[in-house]
Amino acid sequence: MPEAKPHSVHPDGLLRFPTYVLGQLHKGFHTEIDESLREHWVLVCLDESKNLSQQDLSDSLGIDRSDVVRLIDGLEGDGFVLRTRDSTDRRKYQLSITAAGRSERRRVDSLIRESTDHALAALDPDERYTLHRLALKALGRSEDLAPPPE
Repeated sequence: MPEAKPHSVHPDGLLRFPTYVLGQLHKGFHTEIDESLREHWVLVCLDESKNLSQQDLSDSLGIDRSDVVRLIDGLEGDGFVLRTRDSTDRRKYQLSITAAGRSERRRVDSLIRESTDHALAALDPDERYTLHRLALKALGRSEDLAPPPE
């Protein structure tokens, strides 16, 4: 993540809000990775779930349906996603990830791990685990985190 410029000041009034601090971490992370995280989210969902519709994907990721359509259009154009008509409901499309999409997911997974390590370099592994656990707990998903790797 780019280092803070000497003249860059974060007002104490904003640093009191965890959402501001987390937003600043995310902003720096997103700048460093220079990839579409939404596209990555789609690839992860399709890799981990079979036969999702565009509506399922929209609901799962909390992304507007029209945005999902645009994301799928791009991913399909790149050869990462296959969109086929649902055999039971011709109004729907079923989405699946291609081999190229799985490869792209792994590539971006690696970039995310590297950027996360850089963004959280000031934290030791236990502190990173605690941060992750608390963030999941705030989302109501505290049961979803595996213990940190040894």
